[in-house]
Amino acid sequence: LQIIVNPSGQQQYGETADLQIELRRESWVLGSKLGLDVELSYLLENFQIDRTTQIPWWGSRQPFLFIGISCSVGLAYIIVSLFLGFLGIWPSKAVAFFANRQSDFGSLWRLATAAWLPPGALLAMGILCYVLNLLILLKLLILVLFCLLIGSFYLFFSPFFLPHAVHSEKNPFDPEEAQTPLKREEDTSDSDNPFD
Repeated sequence: LQIIVNPSGQQQYGETADLQIELRRESWVLGSKLGLDVELSYLLENFQIDRTTQIPWWGSRQPFLFIGISCSVGLAYIIVSLFLGFLGIWPSKAVAFFANRQSDFGSLWRLATAAWLPPGALLAMGILCYVLNLLILLKLLILVLFCLLIGSFYLFFSPFFLPHAVHSEKNPFDPEEAQTPLKREEDTSDSDNPFD
């Protein structure tokens, strides 16, 4: 994030940061390296920025804002992974069906949700590297696509580790009276020959 104060609005700075806010006398410009360049008007008639007010305000609230943003991003990822897990039930059910594995709704939802946890850890490390200026924005976007591929890989291969499906030996097309075993007649002969 870069904030530029340009009261005259005549000097052109270009895009020098991933997200750039340029404060002019009558408006402010929001720009980014993704091609976003929007000029907006101030909501207040008088908008003053000075070091004696803004620096202490930011310094006293910065840790709490960062904690709040981090918790919000973590909660949003949990909700997104639950949603992706819900969408991943049907591909997992198809793989489990053809692999002859058990496929009840609850276990497939837990499995599909857990498939997005390793990509989430990798994405968190990527965001941390981006914050520490070890990654640029383009590499972070490539990492996001790579995380989607890893999640899809886990989602496809994880049903193979479910327990095998147990099939009943009953014939569903036989009537109920035919499914009961026939009683064998007691052998009353005393001979050892089974053909008597």
